[in-house]
Amino acid sequence: MRTYQGRLIYLFCALVILLLSNSAFGALLPEGLVMEETYRPGLGSPLGKVLLVQGEVVIMHGDTLRGYQARKDFPLFKNDIIVTLERGQKIEFFEGV
Repeated sequence: MRTYQGRLIYLFCALVILLLSNSAFGALLPEGLVMEETYRPGLGSPLGKVLLVQGEVVIMHGDTLRGYQARKDFPLFKNDIIVTLERGQKIEFFEGV
């Protein structure tokens, strides 16, 4: 009986930590960020490109308040910010297009 209660407490604590960490990830996106439908390139020449995206990944060019849902073959530019959201698991990119 004690082992069962200990596991329940452990599971409850793990769920609380998971919920708190998910709300913290949402805070990584700046307030007022506008998600654009059409991807617009950043400044300068591309430095790489997205090879693989799994889940929800947002690309922001520098310090702008515009975000783009990452997709395969999107070019990446200097000062791009890449954020994986709650369901985002992975992004792979190639440097040196």
